[in-house]
Order: sequence, then C-alpha cells, then structure tokens
Amino acid sequence: MTGHHDTTNRSEEENLSDQIQPHLTTTLYFTLAYITAWGWNLVVYGVSHVLNGENPLQDQLSFGDHSATKHLAVLVLEFLMVCSGSAIVSDLLGRDGRKWTIGATTAVQFFPAAIFGGKLMGYLGQFAHLGSVQRALINLAATLFSAFLATSVPMTLGPPFTAFGKIVRDSMGFGLGIAWNVFTLSIFAPDKLDTAHIIGLAGYLALVLLIAFRVAAEGSYVDTLEREPNMIDRMWPLLSFAMNTASAFTLVAFVNSMTHEGWVGDIECFFILLIFSAFLAAGVSKIDVSSSREDANEEMENGRQNCGMDHLPCVLKVLVFVPCFWCCCPWVPMIFLLSGVHGIGVKEKWFSLVSMISGLAASIEASGMLTASANAIAGALGICNAKHCPEPWIFVSIQVAIATTTTIILIPTLILLVPPFLWSPEDQEQERTTTTTIEYISKGIEDTISLLSPTTSSSNEKSRSNQYNSV
Repeated sequence: MTGHHDTTNRSEEENLSDQIQPHLTTTLYFTLAYITAWGWNLVVYGVSHVLNGENPLQDQLSFGDHSATKHLAVLVLEFLMVCSGSAIVSDLLGRDGRKWTIGATTAVQFFPAAIFGGKLMGYLGQFAHLGSVQRALINLAATLFSAFLATSVPMTLGPPFTAFGKIVRDSMGFGLGIAWNVFTLSIFAPDKLDTAHIIGLAGYLALVLLIAFRVAAEGSYVDTLEREPNMIDRMWPLLSFAMNTASAFTLVAFVNSMTHEGWVGDIECFFILLIFSAFLAAGVSKIDVSSSREDANEEMENGRQNCGMDHLPCVLKVLVFVPCFWCCCPWVPMIFLLSGVHGIGVKEKWFSLVSMISGLAASIEASGMLTASANAIAGALGICNAKHCPEPWIFVSIQVAIATTTTIILIPTLILLVPPFLWSPEDQEQERTTTTTIEYISKGIEDTISLLSPTTSSSNEKSRSNQYNSV
C-alpha cells in the first residue's frame, strides 16, 4: 500500500509540474514582450515631455500636464490612430510566418495600451481640483464612454486591420484598469504605508483577483456561442483585461510595500512575482471544473443562452462594477463573485489569466528599472537631473538606445518562449510531427534496451529451458 501511495504522489507531482512549467514559460513570455513595448512607450513619453517644454525626468511613466489631452473626443481620435498603426505593423509581421514575429507582434499590440492609459490619466488629471465624488463620476463617465466605443468596434476586419478590434479592446481595458485603480490605490497605498494600509491593500488585492477570475469565467461562454457575439458579449473580454490590469498594478504595489528600494528590491519583486504565479497556477490546477463543463454542455444542448451569469438575472452582473453597491450592499456583488461557474475552457482561461497578470506586473516593475537606468546614465554624464535638464534630446536618445538594446536582446529570446496557443498552424503541425517521431524513436530504444537487458535474457533462457524439458 505504501509503495502504491508513493507512486500516486509522484504521479500527481509530475502532473502538477507538467501544468505549472508551461504556465511559467508563458508568464515569462508575456513579461519580456511587455517589457519590449514599455521601452518604446517610455520613448514616446519622453518625446512628449520635451516637445511641451517639460523635464523628461518628471512623470516618466505618463504624459505631462501640458501634453495631456483636454477633450475626450480628441483623446479617442489620437488613440484610434495609434491602434491603426499598431494593427498595420502587426499585419506586416504576421505575413512573415517566422516565430520571432510572434513575440514582436505581442509587443506591438500592447504598445497602444500604455499610450491610452497615459492619455486617459492625463485627461482625468485636469479634474484633480474637484472633489472625490465629482472626480469619481467623471471617471465613471469617461470609462463608460470608452467601453461603449471599444465594444462598438467590429472584431472582424480585413487586412491590414485584422487585429484592430482586439487592439482597441485590450488597450481600452488596460486604460480602464488604471482608471479603476487611480482612486483605490490612493486610499490603500499612500506614499507612507503602515501596517493597516498593507492589510487593507492585501484585502483589496484579493478582491480584484476574485473579480478577475470571475469575469474571465463569465467570458468563457462567449467562445462557445454559435451566433455572432453582441455588444454585451464583447464587453466581457474588455472587462477581463481591465481587471487583469487592476490586479497587476495592485500586485506590484503590494509587493513593493514589502521589499527594499532600488535594484535589490526589484530583484526581490521579480522573485516574489514568480512564486506568486506558480502558487496561483498550482491552485488553478487543483480545481475540478468537470461538473461546470457538464452544465455548460447541457445548456448548449437545450439551446439556452445565459448572459454571462449562471444563477442570477443578467442585470445583476452590472452591480459588480458600481462602487456604491460595494459600500451599501456588498453582499449583492459578492453573490455574483461566489456563485457557481459554468462554461467550457474555464480552467484554460484561468491559467492564461494568471500568466497575464503576473507577466504584466513584472513588466510594470521592469519599466521602473528602465527609467532608473536612463536616469542613472543621464546623471553620470551630467546631462539631466530631476530638477533641471539642459540637454533633453540627449536624454531621449539614451531612452532610444535602451529601448533598442532591450528589443535586440528580448525579441530573439521570445522565440524560445512562445506558448503553443500562439503558434501558427504550420508550427503546430511541425511540432506534432516532431513529437510523434521522438516518441516512436524513444519507444524503439526502450524495446531494444528491454530485449538486451540481463533480466530479459535470463527470462528468455528460462523459457527455452522449460520448452526443452517439456519436450
């Protein structure tokens, strides 16, 4: 019994390792791809600061006050132009068909997200003099308008705008996630953190992660629809990316509250994020969603369509994203978050969610390292400092050099980390053929070894001896 128990434990550990290892590879892939995009986003921020007469060492992860767009319509037009350029470049890279273009495409498609996030925060910054309630209402109106625009964009366009709809949706989701956190982190993560704030930040992190997992599960049914997704259906992927972003920024704030400052703290942060990602992936691997899959199949067979909610009316799903309900009636959205999960492919969605959140959080931390590197070089050369920058364009040139070096190093590295779900059909077929060949050769080697082993030879001799005696 003990031997059987040990064998079972080893088998479970091997299965867990087989699930977590590809997940960590995917996490590293998203991290490096997003870092590549962040490098060039920092260049855009720096150029914007210089063109508007601002010190490029101030507000390095956003646009400055003078370059902030004052009108929402102008902001949207600027954003759509960036998304169009990103879609065209993605289409050109997709025509190549080689593996290195997959990582480059991921970086290019993420590039507009940080642009929109910076533009949206600049737009909302002009209302900083208003009260918190007024700012919250303006924030809500801006995000609702952005969500409506993102869900109105067709998801299926011809070349060279094939990826345009996805880029717009994910980029606006990124901006909405930042807008979601702009007030909450000012409460839970002020400049001076104490024990009470850290505990509150941990609770808030658990809440946004719960919402992110739930929204991802609700969006899984959209992939199984036989009809064309409507505007409400397309809202779920947008909300999912928004909650991934909110979770990533909150995770970075929480981890940074417990680590040292400087490069040592950055290394500690990366190590903690890796452990966190593995821990969440291990938890997801232990979840049994077989009953949920059976329920989803039954609903599809009966021709019923839920609205992204299994046991509650459709209108209740909106209440999760209305802040006042969390204050007066928190049990209403919590019922939604803790109710049963239906849908096909939920577990795969959750694995992808963990990789996305961890990779995005690590890339956010890395963007700070890129800015610190540029600042250190500029300070050593006496070009710029935080108070005065007499040679701003030389500083921007340093940022360009750092972004170029990062791209040259990381893009080839991404070839080794591309997850299978991003492979082209040709690569998937080649991988299946290679795997089958390796398995066939391995089986042949094992059979040969078993035939030549002493145990097998002795067994064959005994068999021939028994046959001789019987004769």
